[in-house]
Amino acid sequence: MIWLIIDWYDALVLDSIWFCHSKKVRIPGTEDMEEYKDYCFHIKQSCIGMLLGLPACLAVGVITAIL
Repeated sequence: MIWLIIDWYDALVLDSIWFCHSKKVRIPGTEDMEEYKDYCFHIKQSCIGMLLGLPACLAVGVITAIL
């Protein structure tokens, strides 16, 4: 659950609200990238992050339960 909460916070608050609307947090040289303002791009990347992180979280949970 912690992984999902962190991933949703990253996608919704940091990416969709902060990065899409603030020019101060952009990496120099990437100002023209349309992905900064594309909400769908951030949500898709968040889903990929969830899928990649869940097996690692499951493994840690199993190891913690065994110990």
